[in-house]
This record gives sequence, C-alpha cells and structure tokens, in this order.
Amino acid sequence: MARPRSVEDNELLDAAMTAFWADGYGGVSTRALEQATGLPASSLYHRYGSKEGLFVAVLAHYIVRVIAGRAQRYLAADDAAAGLRAFFTSVYRQGGRPYRACLLANTWQELHTRLPAVTTELARGRQLLLAAFAANLRRGIDSGAWRAGLDVAVAADFLFLSLQGLLAAARGERDPARLDAQVDFMLGALR
Repeated sequence: MARPRSVEDNELLDAAMTAFWADGYGGVSTRALEQATGLPASSLYHRYGSKEGLFVAVLAHYIVRVIAGRAQRYLAADDAAAGLRAFFTSVYRQGGRPYRACLLANTWQELHTRLPAVTTELARGRQLLLAAFAANLRRGIDSGAWRAGLDVAVAADFLFLSLQGLLAAARGERDPARLDAQVDFMLGALR
C-alpha cells in the first residue's frame, strides 16, 4: 500500500527546504533540487508548477513546521520571560550544528519583493511571529515579567526587528556571550 501523498509531500518539502535553506533561492539549481529530493525536475514541476511554486510551498511548509513549532515551544511557555529568552538564544546556540539563519530572513534579504507569491508567504510568517510575540508579551504583562502599560504592538515589532538583527549578527559573531548580552539588553527594554 502506498503512503499518503501528504507524507510524501512533507518528505519532499523537507528535502527541498534543506537545499533552499543552505543555498538560497538563487543558489539552488534544478539539478540540486533533483539531488536533494530524489525526484526528476519533471515530477517536481508537475507537482508544483515551477521552481518558484516549489519554493512557495517550501516557505509555507517552513512556516508551519519551523516557525510555528518554535513559537509554540518557546514563546508559548508558561514563564513568558524564560520562553522569550530561550527563543532568542536558540537562534545562535544550535547545539553544535552549523549555524543556519532563518529561511524567512534569508529569503527577505535575497528576494524581498521580486516574487509576489514569496512576498505573501514572508508576510504570513511575519504575522505569525508578531502574533506569537504579542501573546508572550500579554502573558508576561499579566504575570509581572514585563512592565505594565507596555504597548504590545510596538513591543512585538521591536522583538521582530531585534530578531532580524540577531539573525544577521549571529552569522559572523562566534562569541555567544556577546550575543547573550544583546538579548539581555533587548529583554531589559520590556521590564
């Protein structure tokens, strides 16, 4: 009996996601996608229409699997301050694995507005993060971890922008203590 298509799609999207995450949209050739997924280009294009169609599906997959998963794991923690700290430090403390910045951040820098369907997925990922930051902030205000009267929308934007800077800085900074100090400073702005 054949496995359900959704399992195959998840495996295929995981493989393509790894390739795009490592080399970016422009750096991944059709041949590289064939090697990563184990499928010929004709099968990939039949299923997704084009390289762009596959990439849009990969971004949607990444948002569900990685972004939503990280938001749930860290930002929805009962201890809002500890969860937010863990979210940010996990960006550069990746357990000995090679550093990979966020696929959304990488794509934002590479493509930004050149591909409308990609821009739509980037906006969806941003909205998911903003909502997760806002929920964390509201919980933290209620528990006393964050200062009363904090403008949640402005603070969520601040956290999103801080995340982008941290992702960029972590590419070159090999001293996690320096990045920890920046996370401390950022969280101090919420207290």
